Formats: sequence, C-alpha cells, structure tokens
Amino acid sequence: MAKFCKFCGTPLEEGQVCACQSAPAEEYAPENQGAKDYATGLLSMFKAFVKRPVTTGKAFVKSCDFKSALIILGIQALLVGILVLSLVGKYNTTLKNVISMTGSYSDVMEAQVMGVMFSMPTVFIVSAIATFTVACIIPAVIMLFIKIFKGNTNYKYMLCVSALNSLVLIPFILVAIIVSIITPLNVNFDSMESAKSFLNPIIYPVVIATVGLALGNFVMISVIPGGSGIDRDYLPYVMFFTGIVMAVATYIVFKSAVSMCLPPAIESGLNSLESAGSMMDSLF
Repeated sequence: MAKFCKFCGTPLEEGQVCACQSAPAEEYAPENQGAKDYATGLLSMFKAFVKRPVTTGKAFVKSCDFKSALIILGIQALLVGILVLSLVGKYNTTLKNVISMTGSYSDVMEAQVMGVMFSMPTVFIVSAIATFTVACIIPAVIMLFIKIFKGNTNYKYMLCVSALNSLVLIPFILVAIIVSIITPLNVNFDSMESAKSFLNPIIYPVVIATVGLALGNFVMISVIPGGSGIDRDYLPYVMFFTGIVMAVATYIVFKSAVSMCLPPAIESGLNSLESAGSMMDSLF
C-alpha cells in the first residue's frame, strides 16, 4: 500500500523515511486503523495530491485502495447533493418571493405553490445517489475500453482512477456551494440586466464545478497508464469512446433522477404537453 509522509505529504516507498523529518512515514489508509487515523491518512494523501497530483495519483492507483476510493466518491456525491439542494432552494425561494409580491397568499394559492415546489429531501437523496452511480459507472466503462485496446487492468484500479477525478472536483464543489449560498437572488425584473443577474446563483456554481471536472479529467488521463499497462497511443481513443458512453449513461441516470424529483404539478404539466405533442404528430 502506498505511503505518504504525515508532515509534508511526499510519496514514500515501504520503510523509507522522509528527508523532511526523522519520524517514520505512516500509511494514508491502512485497513487496521480507526476512523480518526483513517481520516488523517486521507488528509495526508490529499495534501500530497495537491503538491504532486500525478505522482501521488499514480501511487494511489498502484495501491489499489478501493475502499478509500469509495469513500472519496461518497464525499463527492454528498457535496453534489448539497450543491443541487442549494440551487433548487433558490428556485423554491424565488417562487415564494414572487407569490408574496402579489400581496395575497390564500390557502388555495399555498397549495398550488406547494404543487410546483421541489421536495428538498428528495432532491438531496436522489442527486447524491445519481452522482455516486455515475462515478461508479465511469471506471467500468474505462476498464472495458482499456481491455478492448489490449490493456490490462481491473475495476479496483479504475475505481481509484475515478476517485482521483473526484478528489480534484471536491474543492471546486465546495467553492461552488459557497458561491451559490452567498450570491444574492434577484427577483425584480425591472431591467434586462437585473433579469440576467437572476441566473447568477445558478450559472456561477455550475461554471466552477465544470472547471473542476475538466481539471479532474486531465489528472485522470495522466494516471490511467500506471494502472492499466495500456499503450499511451491508444489512450485518446479510450477516453474518446469513454466520453461518448458516459455522456449517454449520465443522461439516462440524471433524466431518471430529474423525473423522480419533479414536483407533481410540473410533472403533470409536462405529461400533458407530451400527450398534446403526440396528438399533433398523429394529425400531421
């Protein structure tokens, strides 16, 4: 299992003592440690990863520490759930504010509003599960195409590769959550500029998370050869076909997730539009 210096995060060989300290190195995720020591080890690995992402990433993949990989994927899924919760919360808040601006808020109107508002617990749970599902599909797809192109790997190795993508993405998601919370929500559409600013609490976090995802993909591509033995000349093809398959898989998973989260009134309206569209198609 890979080791990292607990003081500076430098990757070390088995039994090697880091030059920065005379104290022996400790494993970042030994299986016989308690939860506190395990968490400390993960933090040491993250510290090393920030300093040397490719070197540390290759060591992590080589260690095949799939348990730590699953924990990292789980943390990412929870944070994505919180981010989506914040974004959907903006929608619910906007809806309430717009209704309150009318000056009347009867029981009937309240029931109608509740019919188009998202259930926050459902949004959080479904978003987290969907994110974790997609993150677990990625290593399977990469493994499939690596084997097609004569590489040699297994799911645990690729799970560690996928976890590195998440490890890069996690800080960006944290920043996106903070930006989403602190960005003011404008519901006064008295000008085009103010109307555009209404989308800022959604656009800014999404852009930040997308940048983190792109950087994570670069790191992931850099470490794949270390855990697969694939010819680097084939790596662009592996990532290209993986991207296509993952785009389809992500669409299917999140389409299902959105349908599970839709408020009853919105779902009913969409079904009515779909039925009307089918009827128009049959007429023409």
